[in-house]
Amino acid sequence: MSNNIKKKPFFSIITVNLNSGEAILKTLASIKEQENKNFEHIVIDGASIDVSYEILQENLETFDYFCSEKDEGIYDAINKGISKAKGEYLILLHSGDYFDGKATLNDISEYILKNPSYDVYLSDVLICSEGSFFNSCRYYPCDGQYIFK
Repeated sequence: MSNNIKKKPFFSIITVNLNSGEAILKTLASIKEQENKNFEHIVIDGASIDVSYEILQENLETFDYFCSEKDEGIYDAINKGISKAKGEYLILLHSGDYFDGKATLNDISEYILKNPSYDVYLSDVLICSEGSFFNSCRYYPCDGQYIFK
């Protein structure tokens, strides 16, 4: 057996939420449908009082860690998630955000295995207003100029 077999990266997906309504459903669905299951899902909720809290409660069994309490803002919530993370790599996927397809984590994993010397990996980002995909989108490509070693 070859010693060159590389171990797939283990990801900590951190989702922060505060009163995002049903937008959290798309986030949770995109994580659940990933073909690559080599991850943990950490959810930090800022004591939501809307339907998003109920949705999170209905999905507790799918989270590796869940916390719902008042925080000092989004960065405090992110730091809470990071403090619980066990993965080699962190992915911040906030409430309302979602992976582009079922193979996203596989694609990220393959890229990391082919480019193992980086400390930070970035991806392209597409930001669209809800309900108006063709009218109000911004695309931020990651052209490799921001890769840190």
